[in-house]
This record gives sequence, C-alpha cells and structure tokens, in this order.
Amino acid sequence: MAYFSPKKPIVRDPNKLGVVDGSQVYDMIQEATDHYREFHSTEPAIVNRVYMKSTDLPKKKLLNYEIPDWKVYGTIDATFIYSSEPLPNYIKPLTHNIITYPLKGEVVNITKYGGEYYYTVPLNLNQKVNMNRPPSERGDGTVVPQHTKFNRRVWSWHGDTVVQGRFGNSVKLGSDSLYQTPTIKIVNGQNQKTETLQYKNVESDYPHIEDINSDGSSIYMTAGIDEVKLIPAAVSNNLPTSLYGNQIILNSDRLIFNAKGKVNKEGVSLTGTIHMLAADDFILSAGDQFVLEAEKIYLGSDADPARCADIVRNPLVKYDELKSVLGDMVSVLEGLAAIVDSATQNEDGESTANLSPINSAISSIKEDLPTIASGVVFTNYK
Repeated sequence: MAYFSPKKPIVRDPNKLGVVDGSQVYDMIQEATDHYREFHSTEPAIVNRVYMKSTDLPKKKLLNYEIPDWKVYGTIDATFIYSSEPLPNYIKPLTHNIITYPLKGEVVNITKYGGEYYYTVPLNLNQKVNMNRPPSERGDGTVVPQHTKFNRRVWSWHGDTVVQGRFGNSVKLGSDSLYQTPTIKIVNGQNQKTETLQYKNVESDYPHIEDINSDGSSIYMTAGIDEVKLIPAAVSNNLPTSLYGNQIILNSDRLIFNAKGKVNKEGVSLTGTIHMLAADDFILSAGDQFVLEAEKIYLGSDADPARCADIVRNPLVKYDELKSVLGDMVSVLEGLAAIVDSATQNEDGESTANLSPINSAISSIKEDLPTIASGVVFTNYK
C-alpha cells in the first residue's frame, strides 16, 4: 500500500552550458530519482495511549484561561512494530465520521499523508469484536476482557453488512433467507440466557445469534417471507398470527416516546406532538393498567374544539356523581309514591292506588345502579 507522491517536474534552461562540478552532478541525480518525493507508507503499530479524558489532553490558552485542547481528543500515541522510525504524539483517526477508538495494546495501521500521521481501525488479529490485543500486550484497565468476553460477532449470512461495537451493540443490514428482500436489525445488548452463555463459554469464538425476545433492546425492519417469532408481552386477541412482510418491530423492557416540543417566551408549547396513524385498526393491549393522562381527553373525530368549534360536544359522565344524582331521583320517586299511597287510602286504611309495580320498579333501579359502573375503565374526579 506504500507509494511515492508524484514526481516534481524538472525544468532546465538549455541555454546554460558549461562544465559542471561534482556537487551539481549530485544534485541532478537526486532530482532525477525519488529523493524529493514523499514516501507514503502504511505500517502496523502498537497503541500506547488513547487521549479520551480531558485531564490527559494538552492545554491551550483561551482568553486568560487554560483549557483542554479538544482538537487532539481521540488521538493516540503509538510505536511502529517493524521500523524504528519515531512517531509523533497525537496521531489522528484516518476518518472523521466513522471511528473505532482503539484500546491500549491493540494494533492499528499508521499511514502518512501530507506530512501528518493517521491511524486506522484496530486490526482484526483475533476475530473478536470486544478487543484484539496481541497476547503480549496489556491494556489500561478501562475495557477489560472479563467484562466483554461474551460480546461476540453477530451471526450473519452472505452479503450482509454489519457494524458492531465492543459492548454488545450492532446494526446488521441483511436480507431474508432467499437473499432477495432487505432486513435491518438494530440490537443493543446481546442476551444473557444461560444456554447462550454456556455455548460462548465453551467456545470462545462462538458467534451471537440474535433473539428479539431475549436480547436487550431490538428494532427489526423486515420484508419478505421470514417470520419474526415475537413473544407478546400482553395477552391480545388481535395480534397477527404471523409476523412477516414489511414491518417494524420494537422490543425492549421499556419504550418511551417523548415529544419534548419547543416552548416560546410565553410558555406555550409550539410542537411536542406524537402522531400515530393506522390505515385500519389501532389496537392497544396491556397486561395490567392502561393509563391516559391529559388536561382534556377528546374521543371521536368531531370532539376536538380546535377543529370542530361549531359542533356541540358531548361530555362523558362520571359514575360516582351519576350514581348520586340517580340515587337522589330514586329517593324523590320513593317519597312521591309514599305521598300517593297515603293520599289514596280509604276508610279502612287501604290504598286505592296500585303502586306495587312502581315500587317494584324503584327497587329494581336501586339494585341496578352499581351495575352501570365499569369494572375496567376509570376516570378522574374532575
């Protein structure tokens, strides 16, 4: 991979003739050879130090203060493995947008361009994603093998593109089993199932097989015929029997959707909206509680006053208050029935009004009042 920079053009004046001395001959030979061309080389080197802490960075002046020189953040000190050429401090990453910061003791390639040195990603010496130090090298105690040894390369197939971190996180751009339709799997945290750890403990190079039900957090974007074997977190009678085709599945211990919005100087939120739209059904299932908190809740497309100001909205009733009002009405009806019963009594003290059906209906209403309360849907006191 080594190369020389392009030769510099040599321009001579043909009118200058005469005898030349030895020094002039030597200069002309150097010009005609590669003496004045820069040699660009790539050579492996051991990482001695990685500058990631503010206390490790050199200082620079800003106004009247000394601050860390953040320009050298992420640079390294290193030593060539084969040549004895000294390397400068603060060797920069080769790329600025995709960087794998090495660990002390890992091997990187060093290349020189424009008089500056750059380092590449750590060399894949051991076919491991957590670290690739040679056996003779030791780290600085930040990332240690015993804490990361179960983080493995993700099981992949022909044509897949995989981006992996050291700590069990990965993005895999793959395909279905027919190598036709695309899939994207984003995983944060390889699962710690006993069976998985046993395999990895016995075989130090055993890869990680993704499991949407057991990995830490997963986002699957799939297409094609392959079915995702998702275990529902709650009982649902409306979950599709087969999860395949174009779909996005999120699975984690907790999902939080937070639209923080922007607030103007009057304290009014200008955005902060979550839209969830479905062409057909919108289904929510919960294993325990379904809690909806808001200043106002509008049910129905014509209930929002901001969109339908000319429509008289129909507010919901509250059971406790409704029960109290209906109870008072029943008491009034009982009182009226008693008055009628008293006013229609004959000389023998018997009522001539047939109030038995009315009294029976009133008793039935009193018994049925508690049954109108929902056992699963509740609202607040307002």
